[in-house]
Amino acid sequence: MINNFSLSLLPPPAEVETREILKQLNLSHRHLAELKGIVKTIPNEQILINTLSLQEAKSSSEIENIVTTHDDLYKEHIMIETNPASKEVVNYAKGLKMGFEIVRKEKLLLNKHILLIQEQLEENKAGFRTQAGTKLINSNNDGVNASLKDQLPNDQEYEDQKEDSDQPDASPVPLGGARDTTEVIDTVINMTGGNVTLNVGADGMDSNGHEFYTGGELLINGPQDDANDPIDPNGDITVSNDARISFGGGGVELFKRPIDDSTNGYLRIADNDTFPQGQSVQAVDSAGQVVANYRVITPGVKQVFFSNPSIVKGQEYTLYLAPTLVDPKTTTLAPGAVERGTFTASTPDL
Repeated sequence: MINNFSLSLLPPPAEVETREILKQLNLSHRHLAELKGIVKTIPNEQILINTLSLQEAKSSSEIENIVTTHDDLYKEHIMIETNPASKEVVNYAKGLKMGFEIVRKEKLLLNKHILLIQEQLEENKAGFRTQAGTKLINSNNDGVNASLKDQLPNDQEYEDQKEDSDQPDASPVPLGGARDTTEVIDTVINMTGGNVTLNVGADGMDSNGHEFYTGGELLINGPQDDANDPIDPNGDITVSNDARISFGGGGVELFKRPIDDSTNGYLRIADNDTFPQGQSVQAVDSAGQVVANYRVITPGVKQVFFSNPSIVKGQEYTLYLAPTLVDPKTTTLAPGAVERGTFTASTPDL
């Protein structure tokens, strides 16, 4: 393995303008000039350009196992539908041409231009793909909300309308869901990776449909009241694979447990009294190893919840209250921690 690899400075030290290269340069320049002159005699020079872009698109697409014929390409190009492969190659050629025209006009290729080319190529506005990363959201209301954009029927009101809006006569905004809170609609929260921290005043992860967690770390601090819930789907909660969830907040009576299809176990401790700020809740397995930590940094925490691959359904765990804010990644029980009870993971009445 090369550990200290570095690129050489440009231009390279070798001689590139050799006699052979200069001879070929003159020859290529002459042929290009002849081609340019011939193209000017064609009534529609785009015929030649389009043919070249289609050829390039066809060859490039074959690398991705998208194979078509010249006949199908030309038919697709004049709006005669043939097959999905031909359509994709034609869109590729259109995107190639669009990019060329943009660069020729703007002298630059910017992010907005890439989005335009992607829209031409894929026939959608998916935009840039969001990769797993770190997100911190501070909200006086919901942290993440999956709902509908359509307006409510005339006889319904928005569920979680913020009453203390600092915008007079503000139009109602469906912060907590655009439909009745018990209706399961076609919206989904799907977390597959990354690190997300929500500091919220209302619901943390609020979906009017289902919520799926299969990767990443989710930490929710809040809400401080019992009218909202850290995780609040109308449908099911599924926690599986590498997903790690910890939350502390109010909403004890609103708690909804992960469904049995979840592969990860869960633990939950609830108390009518709040857990003191500046302390931590630690979950310890039968071997004495800490498998989850939650740091109480906000007031109003009446329940603490853990779910991760280290918590196995049916096994017993002991929950402790540590007197300090521990390292969230520690696997060691803090000195002075007080036992709060032993719980069986994924017990429905937790």
